[in-house]
Amino acid sequence: MFIEDFRHYLQDVDEITVEPQSITLRHVNSPDTIKISKYQDLIRLQVNGKGHVPLLIGVQRVEFTVEEDFLTIDVTFTCGIEKERTIFVQKTTK
Repeated sequence: MFIEDFRHYLQDVDEITVEPQSITLRHVNSPDTIKISKYQDLIRLQVNGKGHVPLLIGVQRVEFTVEEDFLTIDVTFTCGIEKERTIFVQKTTK
């Protein structure tokens, strides 16, 4: 469910900024900045630096990386399970 929700935020991306434990997105038709990051033992969503919407709980570690048009999310859960997923980032063309 997390990946399906996450894909929604990766559509029509104008700008993407990646740090190891967070990703910041800007969309061409929106003035809002969306940040998805690890906070304590979860991955949360914030809009314009405000809010606290949990997207995935029980997270020990997360790492975001971008190569060309693909974003990879590498998650280690508190129970020790590791998951990795690579998602295509649909960028807007100007």
